[in-house]
Amino acid sequence: MRVKWVPDPTGRFPRRPHYEPGVLDEECERVAEELLQKRRGVVAYPISTDDLLFALDELANVDHYADLDSDGAGEVWGVTKFLKDKKPEVRINRRLSENPRLENPYRTTITHESAHVRFHGFLFAMIEQTPSLFEDDTRSSQTCNRQQVESSAPYDWIEWQASYCSGALLMPAGALRNSVTRFLRDQSVPVARLSAASRHGEHLVEEVMAQFKVSSLAAKVRLSKLGFLTDSEVVQPSLLT
Repeated sequence: MRVKWVPDPTGRFPRRPHYEPGVLDEECERVAEELLQKRRGVVAYPISTDDLLFALDELANVDHYADLDSDGAGEVWGVTKFLKDKKPEVRINRRLSENPRLENPYRTTITHESAHVRFHGFLFAMIEQTPSLFEDDTRSSQTCNRQQVESSAPYDWIEWQASYCSGALLMPAGALRNSVTRFLRDQSVPVARLSAASRHGEHLVEEVMAQFKVSSLAAKVRLSKLGFLTDSEVVQPSLLT
């Protein structure tokens, strides 16, 4: 996977990987398709929660019923801890796994923590010979609260990447693009990008929620990141042909 190394302003590492969004999209779609082929023999969305759990359990030792409400870092949904010479440990807030009404945030948390393991584990492996890293629990762990899991604001590169990959695993770029194209044609919408506040924009979000089994916020963030939703509609008559 193509990566550029840049200084890490957080001080977590001497340098950190910078991925172009398109590179993350390609890798996440490959991972999603391989998982579906392995588990179902066909690439069809949504990816089931059981399949997402299977993929995470292959990558890490997972506690799906962790008591994280006392961690003192806001509404903590997940924690990934990297261990020297061992598989990472992932803990997921039991309120997500035990409440069927929270299945969408549960799915988002599973893929968010999966992204930490898949895309960031090698960083810790590279410097695992540095004893101070693993003596400092705050440096070897990623604590992810609700805002970090649901949003992809670029205030912390490692959380931004995990959030972006979470959306890209649940709603792969190619599959989502096909869904949007089909929606625009079926609705005879003469625009290239929809306003998030428009009637068609709201209906597109609902379509994506149903097809990929994600929350409204996750659908909106992903559609916005890929340029399908915007603050104002952009006319492109050729879409009508």
